[in-house]
Amino acid sequence: MHDKLDHMSYLGMVLTKMNAGYEISMQSYIEDILELYRRKVKDCVTPAKLNLFTIQPSATLTQKDRTNFHSIVVKLLYLGKRGRPDILLAVQFLCMRVKQPNQDDLHKLERVLGYLQMTKNRARVIDDSPFERVETFIDAAFANHADSKGQSGCMVFLGKTLVHEACKKQNIVTKSLTEAELVALSDYMMEGELIEELVMDLRSMMDEDLVTNVHLEHQDYMSAIAPVTKGGGKSWTKYMRS
Repeated sequence: MHDKLDHMSYLGMVLTKMNAGYEISMQSYIEDILELYRRKVKDCVTPAKLNLFTIQPSATLTQKDRTNFHSIVVKLLYLGKRGRPDILLAVQFLCMRVKQPNQDDLHKLERVLGYLQMTKNRARVIDDSPFERVETFIDAAFANHADSKGQSGCMVFLGKTLVHEACKKQNIVTKSLTEAELVALSDYMMEGELIEELVMDLRSMMDEDLVTNVHLEHQDYMSAIAPVTKGGGKSWTKYMRS
């Protein structure tokens, strides 16, 4: 356990200086969201169930509840982008439901709130130890949305520190997991490249030696890795358009 040295508050985030870096806590912000909801929620060990992307027909919320739903989802999006990236996937789905949310969407929102209630003390850690490279992890889910489109996700690390995370619904319908993975690479490969350029510029300004392999990209599906690293595959990807 690192010793806490000092802290400051900024836009809902409490930044605490540790011996080995920084800690970003948003406990008060989470408590404000739970108070805004005005209903009791049950503690949950995960922010979503396996049926997150399944849209179940149910009663539409009242205008008052829709407005409150929208307000809470926007606050959760800010929370996910700043201090709690572990809720980002569930919140991204809820963002697509804010126009006409129903009771099923409300239950999914309550799941996220229950997870935050149980884990509100959890903090994001920024490790300030030296690092050698930028590492980008990219993944995809195939046809998990109601319109058969997939989901892209990305995490970028500087050493042990997660510095950027993103997820979004893919723009096109793919025919296989391989193609969904390639779309995810197309969606997010530039994220790591831009951070790599920033790191190289900063190190150049500080006259630090650059490592030869400053950026690694990780993909876990061999059928998607082969066309990227070895070329080929045009016969079954030629129709794909963004």
